[in-house]
Amino acid sequence: MIEKRPPSIPDANEDMVADRIVAINVAQALGQLDGDRELLSEVIDIFVETIPELMDDLQSAISSNDAEQLQGVAHSLKGAASNICAEPVRFAAQQLEEMGQLGDFNEVETIMATLQDHVSALVTFAETIDKP
Repeated sequence: MIEKRPPSIPDANEDMVADRIVAINVAQALGQLDGDRELLSEVIDIFVETIPELMDDLQSAISSNDAEQLQGVAHSLKGAASNICAEPVRFAAQQLEEMGQLGDFNEVETIMATLQDHVSALVTFAETIDKP
């Protein structure tokens, strides 16, 4: 009988399931953190704690057509996502940041919906990993 273990942050050389690759590139994140799994777990936890406020701020900027706020909040989110190698979140945040720079709100709702999907996947991933 095969014993099932709860998921944990995988080793850098382990194969990862598709949803984990989509949410966070664990191997790359561990590489940036000198292989420190505990630190990665802490950084992910901080990201998950701060993401609701960032998402609210993005929605507020969109609702009020505030390009400067959109650019600033998206830039902060992009940096936070980069810290944990959450490429889908980072890319969507970058798109929103560029829209803010240009004052272009034409596709902002579409990008925001995509971002919300990626954030949801990341939060789900974070909830499935063991804490050190």
